[in-house]
Formats: sequence, structure tokens, C-alpha cells
Amino acid sequence: MRLCLRCAAVLSCWSLLGCSGTWEEAPTFQRYRIEQFVDTVLIRGGSFSPDESELLYSSNRSGTWNAFTVPVQGGRARQVTDSIQAPVYTLSFFPRDRRFLFASPIPADRFEHIYLQLPEGKVKDLTPDPEASFRFRGWSRDRKSFFYIRWQEGGSRDLFEMDAASFESRLLFRNDQEFMLGPVSDDRRFVALSRVHSAYDSDLYLYDRKGKLLQHLSPHDGAIAFIPVTFEVGAHNLYYLTDEGSEFNYLMRHDAQTGRRGKVEEADGDIVYAHFSRTGQYRVVGVNNDGSTDLRVYEVASGEQVALPELPAGQITSVRFSSSERYMAFNLNGPRSPNDLFVYEFASRSYRKLTESLSPKIDPRHLVEPEVVRYPSFDGLEIPAVYYLPKQIAEGEKVPGLIWASDWGYEVSKIRFQPLVQYLVNHGYAVLAVSNRGSWGYGKTFMSLDYRRHGQDDLKDCIAGKRFLASTGKVDPRRIALIGNSYGGFLVLAGLAFQPKEFAVGIDLFGVNNWIHTLQSIPPWSPNRKFIFQKMGHPEKDSEYLRSISPLYHAERIKRPLLIFQGARDPLVSLEDTDRLVEIVRGNGVAVDYQVFDDEEHVVRNKPNRIKLYKTILKFLEVHLRE
Repeated sequence: MRLCLRCAAVLSCWSLLGCSGTWEEAPTFQRYRIEQFVDTVLIRGGSFSPDESELLYSSNRSGTWNAFTVPVQGGRARQVTDSIQAPVYTLSFFPRDRRFLFASPIPADRFEHIYLQLPEGKVKDLTPDPEASFRFRGWSRDRKSFFYIRWQEGGSRDLFEMDAASFESRLLFRNDQEFMLGPVSDDRRFVALSRVHSAYDSDLYLYDRKGKLLQHLSPHDGAIAFIPVTFEVGAHNLYYLTDEGSEFNYLMRHDAQTGRRGKVEEADGDIVYAHFSRTGQYRVVGVNNDGSTDLRVYEVASGEQVALPELPAGQITSVRFSSSERYMAFNLNGPRSPNDLFVYEFASRSYRKLTESLSPKIDPRHLVEPEVVRYPSFDGLEIPAVYYLPKQIAEGEKVPGLIWASDWGYEVSKIRFQPLVQYLVNHGYAVLAVSNRGSWGYGKTFMSLDYRRHGQDDLKDCIAGKRFLASTGKVDPRRIALIGNSYGGFLVLAGLAFQPKEFAVGIDLFGVNNWIHTLQSIPPWSPNRKFIFQKMGHPEKDSEYLRSISPLYHAERIKRPLLIFQGARDPLVSLEDTDRLVEIVRGNGVAVDYQVFDDEEHVVRNKPNRIKLYKTILKFLEVHLRE
């Protein structure tokens, strides 16, 4: 009973096993075009139909986000909306019939509303206020109503409840103090609230609607997170996450009536979510484990952990139970397959994959299952990383490699589908996605180790990654590039400016080059502004330090070829600053490929632009790293 649904680095049975249960031989290796890597289908969500025969989800398979259903037992998906322009993001089936709710900015504007879709195809806007945006917050336990948040620019985010029969709404909580709204107890008496000071510091509150009392549950000093997640079924026990006195977030329970608290669960990694099945028979918990998700399910009455089969490595999200608690649906995003919808059946202890998001033109056996590794940095600190080694290496061959610097949120070093990484590996480049110190996911201490040491110790972690690649005997140490996005792009520029002989080339994707301007651009209302100022420095008070680490002011030191991507509308990285940096580097006779996307900001969202970006990176590497 101690087994868990751990996302270990194993391969899915339907892609590698034949009907006889023997290993299939991989076909002749094939290189793929970037168009094939980005020609994947995106999906999100998963809601069980009342009879539990189908799951409702959203997909962009038609070219625009629309609603689809797929049989729980497996089979062909069916498109049930036909929007051409406005996206349709499914929310939930109605509990007792085939109607469903979806969210969409209809007409296409910035305000998202909640809509009712009838079986015959008619649509009704349940939240028709043209000056407000609405967010669905789930069904009540009795399934007679649902909760939602109404938000108006310049106004508060208020909590409402809508009757599922009359569609009349009532106000549950007027949010005059601008709290983040959390879960509601089954009897609607208690509303959990939080006040976010930064991504790593927040406060927890509990509002008693009966007594009209607001209680502060988390007075504290320093950066400590308190995150409300759910109420226990039929009780006033609030479950919340906190890292108080710990490296990682763990799960706590607070009795709203007695005030008693107790630790429910902790792990060797952050607990990232927790909630209950409809009747409270099961509690589900998701744990970050080296960039993958461990999914744990407990029988609440006994406290025993349910024995579940093992899944491929990846991110498990959108976990939902059917009303009978016979099934559990979830999304899984793995390194060789984008986000897909799965269903698990408790009686048979088996699961099945219901969707296929990877392009049919790509054989997943040609893609790489990465390895989570650790290596010592300059001071002995162990640095976690995700290592991708090309499949097609000849005997004795040493391939070129890339060190991928972390962007703090460690998106590239998560175990998930990374089309650009797989594209480069498919074309013969080894990739080490480094979670350099300062990255999220490895404890508070690790995250704090780069404070006021930016472009210094974290850069040395990337240099140590270069030594790791060389130590494998598979990578040529003379042909290793440094690549990164946003903060990782800053490390690329810092690496070429402050350690000019370490890397053969640099690839900067929207990287910060002038910290004074970037910090000044953070709006006063941003919840992370205070935290970033603490971590990086104040743009006025610490301008001398920020100037000393900003690559723009040291660009004359850059001597190696450089590829830079910049969004003309980037609110964080000034186009003028990047223009100036490129001018200085080119003035030294250094080769700089400078790509500006006129319609992009701090990330590439447009598909044609992504294709251009990926092709440009490969072409640049082929010119400068291939022997």
C-alpha cells in the first residue's frame, strides 16, 4: 500500500510494447523538421459526463480552442463546439445532464465570461456584464450551484454563487481588501483568503460569514508561504500549504472552529496541490520530485495510500474524480509527449491514455527520455540538471552541446515536452538543462543562494555543467554553447562578458542586459516587486551594484559569436538597450545575429515566429559549432 503514482523515467507501454508484450524494435532513426515539432495539439482540462461515459476537454486541434468529448473507455474524440475565432475553454459538465459550462472572451475582447452550452448547440452568457471578467471556481458539494469570481479593472475581485437551476447569483464575499480568494467550506460559512506579498511570501486569512469575522492565521516575519488549497468534505477543516520552518511546502490542517492545527503530510520536495474527491473518500496530493510530479492518493478513512501503477516522467495536473469516485482523470505532460488526457480506474487498477497530442509525423521512439543528474559546482554544492543525449551518436564520436541556464522558474529543467530541446537533440546536440542556484523547486536555501550574487555563483554553476558534459566522454568541450531565456538569457550575456573564454557561443532569448531599466519597469502593483528588489537590488538604491552586473555596461568584453532574440514590445527588456549592446559587440568585430520580433513581448507566442526562432538557433549552431 506504500506505492505511489510516481512519474519515473519509464516509457509508456502503448508506445513501446507490442500486443504480445515484447519490446518493439525502434525504426530507422529520423531527423524531424521544426514544423513537425510545433505541429502538436494542445489540450487542457477534463470533466466527467453525468453518466461517466465521457470526458469533456478543450483542444486547439481545429485551429481554434474548442470543446471536445472522448469516451472514458477510449476511442475517437468528438468536437462539440465549432468556434472559428473566439477560444472555447471548457469548465465542466452539469452534474445531471449534458449541458456544460465554458469560458471565453466572446465577443473577442479582454473580458472572459462564463457561458452555458446546451446539447442542441445554443449558447447563453451567464455573466453578461460587459465591463467585468469572470472566473469559474467549481461546483458546490451538493452540485446545486457553482462559485465564480467577478473582477472589474480598478475594482475588487468578489466571490459569488450561482444557482444551477435559476441562474440567479448571490454575493458570498465582497473583497474590499483585495485578498486572493481561496476555497469555501461546504456550508458556505467560511471563506479562505490569502494576501500575496511575493511568489514566496504570503499570508493566510479565514473569513467567518456567520460572525462576519476576519481572522489572520499566519502572522510571521520573513518570507514564508501560506497557501489555502481546500476544505475537508463536510467539515470546517481548512487544508493549506506552507514552508514555515521547512525547505519545502508541506500540507497542514486548521480546524476553523477550535483553532487546532496539525501537519498532514510532508515530502522531500514541494507539495504543489491537494484536494478531495466529491464524497471525501480520497485525498489527492501532488509532489514536485526533481522536475516531475509524484501523484499520491489516500483513502481518507484509513489513511492508507492507494497502490497505483507507475507512469512516465512528467507534469501531472488537472486531477479530477468522477462523482461515483470510480475514475480519476488527469493531464500528463512528458518529455516525449505534450499534454495528454488520461483516466485511471480504481477497480481494475489500470489507466489509459485518451488523447494523442504529439504530431503523428513524429515517432516518439526517436525522441530522448532525459536523465536527471547532479554534479558538483565550484564550491561543492550539488546542482540538479536534466541531461538529454542524442540517440544517433557513433562509436567514439563527441557531439556539440548546450548548457541551458535556468530562468528561475526552471521551466526548461522540468520533465515535460520541450519542443526546442527535442529538436536540437534530434539534430545531434547534447543539452544539459541546469537548475542553477536561485532556481525554484529545490528548497528555500537553494533558492536564496544567488541573492546579490547574480551572474557570479549561478554562472559558475553553468560553467560546472560544462565540465559535467565533458566528463561524459560524449560531448566535445570545445563546442559547448550557453543558452537561456529571460534571466537565463542574462546569464548567457554575463557568461560571454565576464567569463569570455568558457563558452564557444551564446544564445540569448529575451535576456536582461540592463538590470536598472528592467527593475524600474516592474509596476508598483506587481506582487513580486518587493521580492525581486530584495533578491536583485533596488534600481535606485543599488544602482552601482546593478550596473556592475548588467552586461550592457560590459559588452566590450564579449568576444564569442552571439545570437540575440528581442521582442520589440518587451516591457522588461528595452529594445534600445539591446540595440546598444549589439552595436558595441559588433563594433569589436564579433559576429552577432540579432533577431527582433516586431509583434512579440518577453516571449514568443506567435507560431510562425516560434518556427523562425527555432530554425535560426539551429542554423546558428550549425555555422559556429559544427566541425
